[in-house]
Amino acid sequence: MIKKFAALLITAVLTLSFAACTAPGSAEKALTAEEIYRKAAEKQSGAETADMNIDCVINLSAAGESLSMNMSMRAKSDLSDKENVKLGMASKISMPNSGETEINYAYIGDTIYVETAGIKYKSAVTPEQAQEIMGSSSANEIMTADIIRDAELTKDGDNNIINFSFDESLYNDILKNSLGSLGNASGISYEFTEFGGSAVIDKDYNMKSLKATVKAIMSSDGTGAAESGSETAETVEISMDMDIKINSVGEPVEITAPADAESYTEVSPDALTASAA
Repeated sequence: MIKKFAALLITAVLTLSFAACTAPGSAEKALTAEEIYRKAAEKQSGAETADMNIDCVINLSAAGESLSMNMSMRAKSDLSDKENVKLGMASKISMPNSGETEINYAYIGDTIYVETAGIKYKSAVTPEQAQEIMGSSSANEIMTADIIRDAELTKDGDNNIINFSFDESLYNDILKNSLGSLGNASGISYEFTEFGGSAVIDKDYNMKSLKATVKAIMSSDGTGAAESGSETAETVEISMDMDIKINSVGEPVEITAPADAESYTEVSPDALTASAA
């Protein structure tokens, strides 16, 4: 179960981490920590362009086995032309004894290009389908929800430092949706034991960085063996540390189709959306 869950968790991580890149802001009184965060999130999600780096360390353990993954991503979006949405993501995933896997995405001209391990696919898809394939279909939900709790505000010069906990119910829903059939399998239950983070927001309500720490437990009582691939009861402990650095918001970004786009194999959208589920 742990290996299958690791693969599915990658989709959940991409969903959460790409949130700040896709997905309306501005004040004049002393704002609370929650209000500052909300204004920054609205400004971020309402921007037409964004560019950021995401680093993740994920650890899984179950039945005496453990697995760790390191992920680094560069995500860009350009929504300035609603008739020609552009999205890009370059990611690297490394696991012990498995080496490093690179996955590159580019969505431009209503076509998504996916390249990994020398295999290259392309498909004509909608922006919504592209976000699903790239793992960002829940972005709007994250950025528009009232997601933080127990926020505390401190200052570092002109920067606002906000430490907080996340609204657990929201992220339970997002995780369940991201895990697809496994998240909805009978006999599967999961809960967050820790979900908090910190954000650096400047005086103009630009989010400069965001860190999150997640700890969760996913359990199977064995009744959903057919769906989950596990024959006996099992518990998977999950921990994830995510660090997002926002390089720019509202500034020009460059997203282009691959130079060898003609060499990519045409596939149906279903083939790519199924692999992303």
